[in-house]
Amino acid sequence: MLAGDLVELLDRLGIARASVCGMSLGGAVAMQLAVLAPDRVERLVLACTTPRFGDPAVWRERAAIVRRDGTGVVADGAIGRWFTAHTREQHPDIPAHFRDDLLSVAAAGYAGCCDALAAWDFGGSLGSIAAPTLVVAGTDDPVVPPADAEVTASRIPGARLVVIDDAAHLANIDQPRAFEQAALEHLTGGAERRETV
Repeated sequence: MLAGDLVELLDRLGIARASVCGMSLGGAVAMQLAVLAPDRVERLVLACTTPRFGDPAVWRERAAIVRRDGTGVVADGAIGRWFTAHTREQHPDIPAHFRDDLLSVAAAGYAGCCDALAAWDFGGSLGSIAAPTLVVAGTDDPVVPPADAEVTASRIPGARLVVIDDAAHLANIDQPRAFEQAALEHLTGGAERRETV
């Protein structure tokens, strides 16, 4: 549904083809889009994401807890997974901002995303992704460890993997310069040009 919404958004904006960067759940949406509408995806960056986010029962339980008690009950755990200890200690305003954002999310919406992740299993479709793809992982990501990202990259034809040091699940926030460099190099075709020289 979310990938279909993205196609509709591209249509409304008059964008025939776009490069897409998706992180975590957004990466799942980007994978689905790349298979659902391959002609619409120029290049793909899949960051801290996976074709299957672990045990579905964990996500269903989290959805039930959030529906009952709200997002506050999962906020601290999420911040612990999203950011390295260094970011949490040296830049406490950053995780605090994201925590506030999470607390403002409607419980039903967050729980719905948990339900979507419980049902998400795209492993059999990775080989159908045709767009040039970069897979990005953080060395300290407890949600999608580098070994999982390596498997994802190995199953997408021609995909490359970049692992960013000292980065947790939100690698783009923990290490913005390294993430930006990797993503822009891929999106501009720099890596391919370098490899053919």
